[in-house]
Amino acid sequence: MNKKYILVILLLFLFASCTSDEVTKKDEADYDVEMFTPELKVDFKEVYSWINLMPGPDAQARFNITGEFEIFQTSDYDFSKMNLTLIKIFQDKELIYSIKPEIRIDDKRSTNESKFIIFGTIKGLLPDPKLNTEGVIDAQFIFTEDDELYSHLIKNVKIDKAY
Repeated sequence: MNKKYILVILLLFLFASCTSDEVTKKDEADYDVEMFTPELKVDFKEVYSWINLMPGPDAQARFNITGEFEIFQTSDYDFSKMNLTLIKIFQDKELIYSIKPEIRIDDKRSTNESKFIIFGTIKGLLPDPKLNTEGVIDAQFIFTEDDELYSHLIKNVKIDKAY
């Protein structure tokens, strides 16, 4: 009976340690940022976010995000079919916005091995009450190529103010 008691204790210890590892892995993932595979070879040249506070008769504060990146060809995907379909904005590990960006392919800077893309919001979005305009955001860029999903996360993007 002593051996059974020791075996039960060892199993409980093993189960408890597995459970705590699972929680740690969840914590390391930060928050509900979806990651997709395979790897995406992309070089973000600039990502800029700001609150437009320009005065005017119909002026209303607006959140904007713009930038540019270059996506490169790999054996995992066809970069010519790759599209930026969604930008998710997080702050303090909470989803604030899901944005369908306006995109433009810069043919002058694109090559046979890469595609240069400029993205942004045209009129901006009304500031969400949860958005701390004094803080930073994390931006998850979600790409599609046929039925495949790809993701790239950029952390700690400063929110500027335009007056």
